[in-house]
Amino acid sequence: MGSSTEIQSAKAVARKIFELYDKDRSSNLENYEIGPMMQDAYKCMNRNFSPSKLDVESYAKILDRNGDGKVTLADIEALCIRYLCG
Repeated sequence: MGSSTEIQSAKAVARKIFELYDKDRSSNLENYEIGPMMQDAYKCMNRNFSPSKLDVESYAKILDRNGDGKVTLADIEALCIRYLCG
């Protein structure tokens, strides 16, 4: 795993992502907020993508790192740390 500086940087990235998509400020990413996240990721790769309800539900399960049925900042932080810090 990365150094404490890398971990803090990964958490900062996670916070920016979370704040961008948590439109209702509920402290959870709802499925209607996850769909645009998926669309934007594909746009970065110059691809159009309109996720189906099943696509969004499946991705929400991937994002929900602790399996509590909610996508929280802690879940996004865990993913960023895992993928950005090694």
